[in-house]
Amino acid sequence: MLKPKRKITKKEIKRDPFLETIDKLENSFEQNKKTFLNVVLVLIAGIFIINFLLKKQDQKNIDSNSALGVATVAFENRDYENAKFQFETIISDFSGTKASSIANFYLGRIYFENNEFEKSELFLNTFMTSGEPQILYLGAVKMLTHIAVKNNHY
Repeated sequence: MLKPKRKITKKEIKRDPFLETIDKLENSFEQNKKTFLNVVLVLIAGIFIINFLLKKQDQKNIDSNSALGVATVAFENRDYENAKFQFETIISDFSGTKASSIANFYLGRIYFENNEFEKSELFLNTFMTSGEPQILYLGAVKMLTHIAVKNNHY
């Protein structure tokens, strides 16, 4: 059975769903203007804060790497007292950075060479748990093994 054709009025033809949606959004914006403005301001403030913190962390990494370079130069020149002081400064000032982890390794090595095995073991274990540069792991493992053998911990 055939259905009769539906007659479309001029009013329905002039009705546009896209324009109606835009009109609803505009009315909603006008009613909640203050809320929308607050949300936008919070988002902008959040972006600025995140950007500031990321730049601050980048600067901390740059500063710690330059301090590590100075300390390793002192270490390579066999100026162990100066190097020890600089590595300790890196650990205290730049904790949580890659340079701080490497400084733990070098301090452990300095104490190991001075036969201060307890202090050496402390710094080397801290280095091993940091998960940083794996290229230094072999040296740390060798020193820790030597310390364990000296302490009769087979």
